[in-house]
Amino acid sequence: MNRAHTRQEASAAIMRVQDAGFENITCDLIYGYPLLTDEKWRYNMQQLIDFAIPIFLPIQ
Repeated sequence: MNRAHTRQEASAAIMRVQDAGFENITCDLIYGYPLLTDEKWRYNMQQLIDFAIPIFLPIQ
C-alpha cells in the first residue's frame, strides 16, 4: 500500500512508546483493500490485542 514504514517498524514504534510509559495509544488499520485476506486481518487484530492496544469500534 506504499506505506512509509514496514510492519516491523510499526511494531517497534509501538514498543518504544509503551516502554516510554505512554498508555493512551491508538493504531489505525486499513480494511477492505484487495490484497487483505481474512487471515491477514485476523493477524493485524491479534497484534493489537497482543500489544494491549484498546480496540474501539465506530458507532454506526
